[in-house]
Amino acid sequence: MTTRSAKASSRPVSYPGRFESITHIQQWYSAYVDWYNLQHHHIGLAGFTPEQVFTGRYHDIAEFRQQALDDSFEAHPERFTRGRPKVAMPPTRAVSMTKCNT
Repeated sequence: MTTRSAKASSRPVSYPGRFESITHIQQWYSAYVDWYNLQHHHIGLAGFTPEQVFTGRYHDIAEFRQQALDDSFEAHPERFTRGRPKVAMPPTRAVSMTKCNT
């Protein structure tokens, strides 16, 4: 996969501006939801996708990321001025906005 195609796959399904039919709307929305849940890495989820967090797969991915960080730290500790890095994890609880507004 080239950098260009990797970058393109990380972008949301482009909004068409105008839909030709109900079927077109359904197809676009389905593709958008799939992208959002399966490909979009959320800042609020520490760079994981909603699917990874919901299914618990983020634990294995975090372990892999931590190993990569540990290997980098061992090879070049001088690059890490704040000490050994630790993988960010998603929040353990969600906050309901409706409860916050009451």
